[in-house]
Amino acid sequence: MIEYGQPLQHVGGSGLWPESVAGLPAPIATCEPKLLPKVTIVTPSFNQGRYLEETIRSVLSQGYSNLEYIIIDGGSTDNSVEIIRKYEPWLAFWVSEPDDGQADAINKGFRRSTGEYLGWINSDDILYPNAISRVMDAFGAYANIDLVYGDIVQGQMVDQGSRPLLGQQLEFTEMLRTLQVPIPQQGSLWKRAVIDRCGSLDARWHVVLDREFFTRVAQKCQILYLPGVLGFFRNHEHSKSVSQNRRWLTELPQMYREFFDQRDLPIGLRQLQRETMGVVFLTCASIAHQCGEISRSAGFLAKAFGVDPLFVFRRYARSKMTKLSRGIVPKAQP
Repeated sequence: MIEYGQPLQHVGGSGLWPESVAGLPAPIATCEPKLLPKVTIVTPSFNQGRYLEETIRSVLSQGYSNLEYIIIDGGSTDNSVEIIRKYEPWLAFWVSEPDDGQADAINKGFRRSTGEYLGWINSDDILYPNAISRVMDAFGAYANIDLVYGDIVQGQMVDQGSRPLLGQQLEFTEMLRTLQVPIPQQGSLWKRAVIDRCGSLDARWHVVLDREFFTRVAQKCQILYLPGVLGFFRNHEHSKSVSQNRRWLTELPQMYREFFDQRDLPIGLRQLQRETMGVVFLTCASIAHQCGEISRSAGFLAKAFGVDPLFVFRRYARSKMTKLSRGIVPKAQP
């Protein structure tokens, strides 16, 4: 039996969720009223038929009795609609029609939702067994918390070269200083009131949509880190995080500029602008270099020095010393 927080050994034919429709929980129409708080999960999808069924089954097999599952497909031309129709009795709503991108699809799903708690999982990602129940237990234990998040595992296949991405309970100022937003969409749920307080996802964004949303939430709401693996982030050649790397070079600086342009931003956060933008430009310099855009990388590096040269020098020196020490200090023998 796979326990919460333990790595999955294999997905598909592993017994983690039923391999036939007959093995799933009862369809919505036959379910009795539930006493547990209703949780809504939204899956945005577009031409991800290769992975979609695995995502669906990981959600429907959670064992949480008051689950509302919504799939918003962007008009896929592969076998996605065929897969969705197979699970239609278990879905509260689904549609396949053109949309304005992932954030628009997620927002559309949230507008259709009736759950007291919300979350989304992309159509190539996976929820670990009992993830929803564990998060909801945390909400029950901490009434003042607005969002709960945990750890995830990242890789192309769950059982092949995957690695854990561990979260942590960070102060919001540290999120700005380091650009770390340790809230994964595959491993988080939040109260519906969060949307009322912070707004929906911003449909302008393509690669920073979750980062920007969770940054807003972390600034305005109470968040809680729950140690343990809740989901799997599939990082493949067709995933947005890989195929749209160059978008980061535009969206990341714009996102943080807009954050610091807020008129009502507390002075304590505004004072972090130079340090944060220095890290933003250094990050973009690295991404541009990885994309083979050397001149653009140099331009971002120059911007970083222009914002805070002392900080950039210290960060660069620390990085070089770390690499040097790794090459000099011998590895411990088992």
